[in-house]
Amino acid sequence: MHKAVKTSLLSFVIKCGYKDKPDVDEGGKPLLRRTTPLHYAGEREFFHGQNTVQELFKIYDRFDANYSDDKDVTHFHVACKNGYYDVVEKFLELGQDPDCLLQKSVDPPLLVALYHKHLSVAELLLKNGANPNLANKNGYTPLHVILSRFFADDLAELFFKMCDDRNLPLQVDARNKSGNTPLHLAVCNTNDNAVKLLLERGANPNLADEDGLTPLYFICRREYDDDLAELFFQICDDNNHPLQVDARDKWDQTPLHLAVWKTNKKAVKLLLKRGADPNVANVNGQTPLHLIFWREYDDDLAELFFQICDDNNHPLQVDARDKWDQTPLHLAVYKSNKKAAKLLLKRGADPNMATEHGSTSLHLICKSENDATDLMETLFSICDDRHQLVQVDAKDKSGWTPLQWAVAYLRPNLVDILLDHGAKLSSFVFPTMSHVSMLDETTVHTKLKVVFDVRAVAKGLEKRGYKLKLEDVQTITTLFDKYGLFEKLTNLDQRWYDQEEFSSKAKTIEMNPSQSLYDLVRSPPAKAKEILPNEDYYHKLVSSTQWSKLPEKFRIASVAHICEIMFASLDVRLSEPVSVLGHERIGSPFSYCIFEIALRDRLVHVTTPQREQRSKTAASVFREITHTIYKRLCVSALNNMDMSSDEGSDQEFHEDDELDFVGANRLPYQEKLEIIKNLRDKVNWGIESERDNFLDQIFPVIEDWDEWENRYPNLLDIFDAQEIELLLYDCTRYKSNRDYLKDYEQLLEFVGFVARSGYEGQPLLSHLTPVHFVTRRMSTDWDEALENLLDIYDRHDANYTDEFGFTHFHAACMSRRADVVERFLEHGRVDPNCPVPSTGDSPLHLTLKMPHGDARKNVRLLMEYGADPNATNGKGLTPLNVMCEDRCNHEVVKTLLKMGKKKQRPVQVDARGTDGRTPLQWAVMNFSLRVVDVLLDHGADTSDLHFPTVDDYDAKLKSPFTNKIKMVSCFLSVVERLVKRGCALDRGGASAFMKFSAKHGCFEKSKDLEKCWYQDEEFVEWAKDWHIGSSKLQLCDFIRLRPKDAAKQVAYTDYFDFAIPLLNMTLPHEYKEPFTRHVCEKMSRGFFRRWALDPLLELTGQKLPILCCDMIIGQLMNEDMCNVCLAIIDQSS
Repeated sequence: MHKAVKTSLLSFVIKCGYKDKPDVDEGGKPLLRRTTPLHYAGEREFFHGQNTVQELFKIYDRFDANYSDDKDVTHFHVACKNGYYDVVEKFLELGQDPDCLLQKSVDPPLLVALYHKHLSVAELLLKNGANPNLANKNGYTPLHVILSRFFADDLAELFFKMCDDRNLPLQVDARNKSGNTPLHLAVCNTNDNAVKLLLERGANPNLADEDGLTPLYFICRREYDDDLAELFFQICDDNNHPLQVDARDKWDQTPLHLAVWKTNKKAVKLLLKRGADPNVANVNGQTPLHLIFWREYDDDLAELFFQICDDNNHPLQVDARDKWDQTPLHLAVYKSNKKAAKLLLKRGADPNMATEHGSTSLHLICKSENDATDLMETLFSICDDRHQLVQVDAKDKSGWTPLQWAVAYLRPNLVDILLDHGAKLSSFVFPTMSHVSMLDETTVHTKLKVVFDVRAVAKGLEKRGYKLKLEDVQTITTLFDKYGLFEKLTNLDQRWYDQEEFSSKAKTIEMNPSQSLYDLVRSPPAKAKEILPNEDYYHKLVSSTQWSKLPEKFRIASVAHICEIMFASLDVRLSEPVSVLGHERIGSPFSYCIFEIALRDRLVHVTTPQREQRSKTAASVFREITHTIYKRLCVSALNNMDMSSDEGSDQEFHEDDELDFVGANRLPYQEKLEIIKNLRDKVNWGIESERDNFLDQIFPVIEDWDEWENRYPNLLDIFDAQEIELLLYDCTRYKSNRDYLKDYEQLLEFVGFVARSGYEGQPLLSHLTPVHFVTRRMSTDWDEALENLLDIYDRHDANYTDEFGFTHFHAACMSRRADVVERFLEHGRVDPNCPVPSTGDSPLHLTLKMPHGDARKNVRLLMEYGADPNATNGKGLTPLNVMCEDRCNHEVVKTLLKMGKKKQRPVQVDARGTDGRTPLQWAVMNFSLRVVDVLLDHGADTSDLHFPTVDDYDAKLKSPFTNKIKMVSCFLSVVERLVKRGCALDRGGASAFMKFSAKHGCFEKSKDLEKCWYQDEEFVEWAKDWHIGSSKLQLCDFIRLRPKDAAKQVAYTDYFDFAIPLLNMTLPHEYKEPFTRHVCEKMSRGFFRRWALDPLLELTGQKLPILCCDMIIGQLMNEDMCNVCLAIIDQSS
């Protein structure tokens, strides 16, 4: 029913004097259990225009008959919710219980009034005996309700005054079901003055919530240094409230743990001065020192911490171990925090202590993701000064020394330092490929650095007497193959180095004092070794401006040549032992040839010796290489060769012989579980890089959904809950050293695997969860991860909140999970209008910022539960402004406007943001054609509409989602629609479009007409499959139409619909520009003809008749008409 009809009907009923009369039972007593229209209307919190609820009270005016619906909501509740003072007063005068104690399933009226900020009603209720300490079913008292809001100090102060005036004592330590007191909420929600009020009125500052957190914890976990901590301590001192500075939560963390983790230096200083124990360990065995050095950045917190502990005579346990046997020094060196490591070492930290995996500080330095040369030099220097022995050959639990890890991570500088300090080569074993660290990037510079580092490591070992073995070269070859260093460039001819584009620049890049990069690449590998300098040619090349100017194909080819130079020295060393083995039967030249082929064609890596097979002879490895070669070339011929040796047995080769290809066989369910368990047992859960490696290793096992056959394991049978949480945090938390575009699939897969397993989230850091982390990266297609995380952390009665006030409910609104949004709203613990404090975005803003189609469901739900469609965020933008500012779905806009009308909360379609633009202006600027239609259909004002500027057009053209045909068609369609609505395009808007058309070549050229490109056989063949317009006009026929005839058959919207698939069309390149110019010319001809007539009259001084000018214009091309228009427009401006 139309709104006007509803209003007239209601007014008619009231004017007729109709009054409700309650039904009565047999004894004449009124039956008050009944849902009335007033209950339905009361669910809506705000109306524009006629106040329906208040009008209905004229019909339901029996204030001695307080109807209640099936939810226990009474007419009295509705009056309190809407702030109707007179109605509430009449109910109370007739004996209404102000606390509605019989209605236990709904909030007491006082809570309802305070929640909706109706202070006068709240005061009236108190005056009539309302209990100011009465709690709802979730344990929230009026104080809880007030202090759940951000910046509610004034409201709290007024409530205290009301109660004081009536001598009503308040229970300041009342707890809700989560164990939170009003003081907890005041601290969390930045109500600093309320904190002071509560403490002065006797609030206990040491009470803990269900997680064991006292208010002091919440103060310490703020990520900024403010004065609240100092104020808190001062007020507690003034009121003789001693604070428990070493209180422990359920994770055994003290406030000091949180303060150092959040870098809250003021809180750290205060806690230590107040006697906090700096050596207390949490459930993971981590002391505050561990947390300080676990952080990824270097600041002054560590020095401050040591200084305060010294000043207060707090001796620090610098070698304290956590549950993974890590000391603070382990964490400092792992994070490459040189300043922190230096501080710890000078304080007596032991560099030889080992983690549970046997890793000493040296091991961790060598396994660092960055080259920690300075850090290792610092460690040795300080230990030398302190006469402290460093165990350079200590072995971890895998039997590896720091030297082996330095080689595996390709750290030539670390290799040299370790050897200089006595590392032994007598028992050194070269790493296998499973241990070698790969860089995430595969750029030309990365490839060049890998080749340089491998060469430098090999030479460093050689200088100390180590000789590379065949297996070592296999590892190097496999590594180079993974970086694509053996790939041939098909777009380069054989003598690419003589092309002018390369040679002119390469001759200026000096490799040694007498020879250049050009000389290097023209020389065969054996000779090139003499040219290649021993010093750092990597930095020599990458620092050269000429190198960076070389096209990438030439840089790749140069790096591949340098790679061959390096292998020249390795091949010579290998040919000798092979020749000995094959001397009698095969001969030295042939054996060298075998290795030449193997190394160049990437065959060595096919079967890499395992650690337990180190005894494998060179003969057997040689047979494996030739085995692969004969498979590729000729099986039968090689089978006739005798490949046996004294150290190996005869072997017959077959083409179907099994090789060690990863993933050759599908693994059954139980084997998958065993693999996961084995991988899990090898992880040091306190080291982030090991967890990252675990995620890489587990991905092939969990990625195929079909293979699991819906039999997902109970992850708690394999992992501790804390380990699962750490992995989820690692998957979602931003790390500067991770390539998320590359790793996205496997990180997302792990989150999905956890969700499908049925695991229920158990957050590590109080209320901060992976859901919060992933929403901070929603611009990178992490919406699927968010949906899975909402299944994992599915407590809808616990709305986890991060330090910025962003909640799980906010996150759900950003997702496609309307079911989760609905469950939150049904639980009644969330406010559909609660903004994110840092941005001011309401749930409706967040929903409409996301481009997914299911936003319509979230919009309907939020509006049904009372979301305000006209609320503004921190930038002064309404939800509709936010939507139209970006590319938005017109169906979502339509849904928002429709729901606003349905809920009698009309959306302000002309609301202006701080930039002064309305939704319609943004829609026009974004060429959102269908959104323009929706806004105009809902009465958007066109009187002050500003069209896009030239800069706006330029910015839009850079988008991958648009092209010139789409932009021109959008502009003309918008103008056409606005003209029909009585809004004329001004000269400024027309001028901007004309300048854009001129700047970006939207005009057909005379040379285009001369070439007759549209008659070429290749274009005709392509065009015959394409049609345009509702009449399905074939493209070839369209091109031959005159503009006037084309306008009759093809509308502007047809061009728009045609432009979208054109973005992905495989139109031959030479036709793309002339075709685009032709379509734009034909489409905009009518526009330019209309606009050029008056300017031409002005240019001719009104001396020519209009018909004559019109005939002249008819002979001009669009570009000429544009120039005529701009000449007059620019002159007048």
